[in-house]
Amino acid sequence: MEPNPPLVWPTSESLPPWIGVETAETWFAATSALDDSGVTAIQEWLKSPGAKSAQLIVLVYAACATTKDVLSRLLWVAAGWEGKLECAVLATGHYHTDANGTAVLLQRPGRRFPQLWTSNTSNFDLTVAPDGRLNVFIDAEATLVGRWTKWFAALWERSAPLTPLTADIPALVPARGTEEAARMWEAYEGMCTELGIPVQPETEEARAAAEKRIEEKAKELCGKMNVAPPDPVAERVCELYKAGVLVTIDKSGVVPPLHIPVKPKWLGVESERQFGKGRRKVDFKLQLFEEGAAKKIDGLRKSLPRLLDWYSFRLADDHRWVPHSAIPLIEKEMTRIEQEARTYVQEQIGGGASEYAQSRRKEMESNLDEMGQEFHPGRQVGPEVMADILREAERRLNEAMRERFLPRISQTAVNFLPPADSSGSSHSDSWAQARTLLDSIAQYFRNAVTNHFFFQGYKLPEDELLGAMNVAGDWIAKNPWAPATRNRAKDELDHLAAVLAETASDRDKCELILDTIDGKWQPDQFFQSCRE
Repeated sequence: MEPNPPLVWPTSESLPPWIGVETAETWFAATSALDDSGVTAIQEWLKSPGAKSAQLIVLVYAACATTKDVLSRLLWVAAGWEGKLECAVLATGHYHTDANGTAVLLQRPGRRFPQLWTSNTSNFDLTVAPDGRLNVFIDAEATLVGRWTKWFAALWERSAPLTPLTADIPALVPARGTEEAARMWEAYEGMCTELGIPVQPETEEARAAAEKRIEEKAKELCGKMNVAPPDPVAERVCELYKAGVLVTIDKSGVVPPLHIPVKPKWLGVESERQFGKGRRKVDFKLQLFEEGAAKKIDGLRKSLPRLLDWYSFRLADDHRWVPHSAIPLIEKEMTRIEQEARTYVQEQIGGGASEYAQSRRKEMESNLDEMGQEFHPGRQVGPEVMADILREAERRLNEAMRERFLPRISQTAVNFLPPADSSGSSHSDSWAQARTLLDSIAQYFRNAVTNHFFFQGYKLPEDELLGAMNVAGDWIAKNPWAPATRNRAKDELDHLAAVLAETASDRDKCELILDTIDGKWQPDQFFQSCRE
């Protein structure tokens, strides 16, 4: 099973123990009361092709479930895998169970963030535990990873390496109580069980009633903390936000425009001049290449915004959100454009920047004279101006061969924080941003299959693009090119426009858009609402 955090268990859904770790590349863990089942799970992980490295701290105390045989077997397993597994032992004191628990930080392939699994049960939650066990599995962002690894490093520092000596744990058992004490506890446990509600209701009606009570209690708890109550739409939007990043464009260090700005004073002209309430502004440039070549190079330099039209969704005005799955495709296409632009410029320049600039000298000098004639007939540009022009031309051409043609993209994680009141406030509402993102996602797929110009200029396989952009599980992605898909997509575009025009809350609009993405919307319902 590939768990998708956040997860909390046990719940009504049964989740297996050792969740997430079996597919991890690397993990660091501390667990108590390790037994043979835990060592077997570790051994199976080591056999998996993706296993790289792990570090384990075994927490032991007097009369715990960890025995000499268990530690000796763990030592043998670690020795057989060429340093993939490092183990240590931390003895936590006399007999007690306060140290029971499991904490694992793991990294799975293809995941942007590590995951953190914490449990109040021992032995990686592999041992049958009583009621009250709790497991939490979450994405670990940079701050949490930093602090957790410091905690683990400090614990590792205090632990003893697992060796034949430290594996020789005393064979102790818990002290046996009296029969009277056992009877007293059984009576107390039975009384609490009768007063409580069964964990697994026997009938369908009882299960439904239990679910309703749990939902109401959860809403009550959220209300006391002034946070949003459980909402399947909010949960889905939260998961969607984690599937991508906010992308901005960093233009530093890129190739400058391959034309030479001409200072108006070189031509004896004021750059700006005021005429009462009017103003005249002049701007002069010299192209370094012929018109066709200049347009092609400039188009390659400015192609990133067009790429983002294909590889991103709108989060807000001038804010683009890119799925993690699309980042490799963007980088692949950016690499292709960089190579194409550099090769093309090299073909135009030929021998070198200085030689090319000199070859254009007469033409540029003639062009400068023509510009100046408009303001000062008969005046020619001086040699010192041409020297400056040539130096600048050579500099720009050299940079074109060294620097990046395309800007870099910067990635920032963004989260969805649902307001405590689903209708938001008069001044802020995170649902509005979510509505914009969901509408952009829905529009993307419907435009892709109905607009014949959508993929114009796109160089990679279209199905590969749609697969990378399908972060919401759009029904269209299953069979995008079928005529029936195209016809329905046209109706859904009209439906989405009607949804945005509704006076409903942005949260409700998000739900309607998600229904459309899921294929739950029925055209008959839309046309009926139009007639009404």
